Amino acid sequence: MVKFSLLSRRWLGIIPTALKPVEILYENPRESLPATIVLVCHPNPAAHGSMYHKIPTLIARHAQSTNFATLRFQFSGIGDTPGPFQSFEEEVELATCLIKSIQNVHPTVQWILTGFSFGGACALTMNTPGPRCLIAPAWSLIDPMHTPSHSALILQALDDEIVSVQSGLEKAKKILSPYSEWVLFPEGGHFLESQRDHLEYYLSLFFTHIDQYR
Repeated sequence: MVKFSLLSRRWLGIIPTALKPVEILYENPRESLPATIVLVCHPNPAAHGSMYHKIPTLIARHAQSTNFATLRFQFSGIGDTPGPFQSFEEEVELATCLIKSIQNVHPTVQWILTGFSFGGACALTMNTPGPRCLIAPAWSLIDPMHTPSHSALILQALDDEIVSVQSGLEKAKKILSPYSEWVLFPEGGHFLESQRDHLEYYLSLFFTHIDQYR
């Protein structure tokens, strides 16, 4: 089996971490070692969310179109990442261990953390430096007392039927840095189906102007 390398243009397989082996999909639009990697966290593994879900895929596609390497991965019990899924906190630890396993070999690589729903909450909670792009993050999973302050772009619909926008606005006051930005769509539900064009626009804007979120 070919060993994982950040010089790969595309690599799908399993890499070891301190917690457990993790299935990843790494994609690099450049032919050189990336200075920054975009970590993409997928929705709820308990509801069969995976790194192939359409929103994580959309995030990865827009990151690559602006020349960023992307790293998608499977949470516990999904794909070839061993289960079972037990808790949100364990998956935050898993994502953190995944980054650390790469930093052990490439300590200078920087990170942009992104995610949708469960994955958005995971990306926000992780104690890893770097800007965030969070789509309808699962605010109910986030404990402001144990979440470091981050700069983020948050995209969510006011009629989200799964995640409370009001809860998010209240928690965000305690977590997000002054450089953060909310974009609240008037409609679209949790999956932002009717806002796909707008979602793509803001994703492109985020990756193109990433420095304003650092």
